[in-house]
Amino acid sequence: MKKTYQVQFQTSLWRHVNNDEKDFVDTCSKLAGKYGEITIDTSSQKSNKQNRYFRGVVIPHFLKAIREAGYNEIVTDRDALDVLKGLFFKMDPIKIGKKEYPRYASTSNADWNTEEWENKMEQIRMFTLDKLNYSIPLPNERD
Repeated sequence: MKKTYQVQFQTSLWRHVNNDEKDFVDTCSKLAGKYGEITIDTSSQKSNKQNRYFRGVVIPHFLKAIREAGYNEIVTDRDALDVLKGLFFKMDPIKIGKKEYPRYASTSNADWNTEEWENKMEQIRMFTLDKLNYSIPLPNERD
């Protein structure tokens, strides 16, 4: 979750938060006495384990499920990812003039926090179970 606060910067309040203390202090000193906004992001980003789960478990199992359901034109993991994008990562189209172009939310691990990503994985697992009668294993389950 991100929250934005309006603050007045004061050098006496700065704390060291990164490995380059001199650069951090120099940057903060330039802001002293000025007003601005600071955003504090308390959400965590997806881990490499979550990304490996999506790429190594969800996509291959989804591919297997849709092929077992008779969609034989879906052949590769990339094809399965494209189907997942169309089903679960679709956003409102962009209009340029009279033409509309489809848009998809990113499947990159850098763009989703842990909670958002877990919700998306649960949607995919439930869809696969309900519509394709196939259970994608949870991260703690073995094939």
